[in-house]
Amino acid sequence: MLIDLQNAMGAKVPGTRKRVPGLGRACYQIVYNLVDEFIDEVNVHHDGWSFSEPSLYPTTMSLVDEAKDDSTDHRSDEAVKQADAAFKEIDRVMVDAVRRFKAERGRNNPSLASKISSQEYSLAKSCCLLCEQTGYGAEEDDMGFTLMEDTRAVMTQWKNEVSSLSLQETETSH
Repeated sequence: MLIDLQNAMGAKVPGTRKRVPGLGRACYQIVYNLVDEFIDEVNVHHDGWSFSEPSLYPTTMSLVDEAKDDSTDHRSDEAVKQADAAFKEIDRVMVDAVRRFKAERGRNNPSLASKISSQEYSLAKSCCLLCEQTGYGAEEDDMGFTLMEDTRAVMTQWKNEVSSLSLQETETSH
């Protein structure tokens, strides 16, 4: 699916060098919701006690806990490595989608930049939760800050650029 999204963002209008408009926003929404839904599902699985009905799943250790447990084999460690690699690939595709979305609609749009900023904050909190629940991205007690790191940096940069443009426009109008 990620390859399909990457290919879609590279699609061009037939006979031109112009990219098909609107695909940045669509791809961004798809990837953002995919990550958000995955993190929500992991949280529901590990946090089943917060529901009034009994959980369908027994309490489980995180993959990192299993990988460090002497009773497990190398497959748990390999699963953590594969999950981290998958998140790096998702991060790469989402960075492209954010940049494309910004180029299409958000260069000088303060309300959209503000929305992206709040989504970045939500994504950062979700990555921290995912790290806590699974151990993905757990490098030296960073609590998941390496998960989706490039995407969050591009989202923050977008917000900062639009904020600085808004300040410049305000200063020049006075």
